[in-house]
Amino acid sequence: MYTTIIRTLRTPTSERFIFRNGDLDLAALDLHYLPPSRAAGTLTILQGAVTVDDIPALLTRIDTELLPDASLDEGTLEFSVVVGQPIGTFVSSA
Repeated sequence: MYTTIIRTLRTPTSERFIFRNGDLDLAALDLHYLPPSRAAGTLTILQGAVTVDDIPALLTRIDTELLPDASLDEGTLEFSVVVGQPIGTFVSSA
């Protein structure tokens, strides 16, 4: 499971986080805050970083640590979970 959460982006209605274990990236989370006190997230797990069996505990931990106003148990929080394979970082040279 992750040991560090790094916020990489923040807007008035959304945030992006990277979850790491040491120097290893495990997942990225895009959160969107919706009125009233609701949230929707897309969790992209890097291939091989987390098992399918670990996902419910990971989502519960994210709910507890990052989202005090929304809750999986109360139905005010939902996640889409995707497994992806990183292929590189691309930056415009212009």
